[in-house]
Amino acid sequence: MRIAQVTPYDYPYPGGVTEHIKCLGEELRKMGHTVTVVAPSSSNVDGLEENIIRISRAVLPVRFNGAVARLSLAPQVYQRVKGVLKTGQFDIVHCHDWHAAPAAVMLKGPFRDDRAFRRAYAVVTIHNVGYQGVFGAEVLNRAGEGALRPLFAAEDLARGDINFLRAGLSHADALTTVSPTHAREIQTPEFGMGLDELLRQRRHRLA
Repeated sequence: MRIAQVTPYDYPYPGGVTEHIKCLGEELRKMGHTVTVVAPSSSNVDGLEENIIRISRAVLPVRFNGAVARLSLAPQVYQRVKGVLKTGQFDIVHCHDWHAAPAAVMLKGPFRDDRAFRRAYAVVTIHNVGYQGVFGAEVLNRAGEGALRPLFAAEDLARGDINFLRAGLSHADALTTVSPTHAREIQTPEFGMGLDELLRQRRHRLA
């Protein structure tokens, strides 16, 4: 299968999610799959590994939880991701964290009838359920993706907001997280950070 791993994190700059993506990619390749990483990269090397597609050089260091995450948040990145997915003809699009979750919405939304997306399955991995990507709904228009608005939760839109992670989890074919224990914990009000009801509803797709 042709698999795309979509991440907002500076690749291959060291980090927890980046290491997860590297190791997962290695194991999938051993199984005979073709794995492509779709990511921003601040690397000065012009020729990145052939399995990496750079979508941006603009990477911003963001501090949270006592650490620094290096990622790209530029709205135009989503247009670039969409272009990569259309030309890549992927069987599986694996979205890491809320920043990449809109790719799962794209696959199930207005682009579903596009031949490039018709056969693709979407997977969303939750690395930290506390970070969900909540923005004013106008950000969709700024990103050129106003057509996706009906696919976001009505309860969020009623407040004038969108929640990227909630939307991705609602539309993905499969949901994963860091461990079986964590998968159980985030289905509870104590650890689900407001998404526990949705995760319980979709528990048959959660691993």
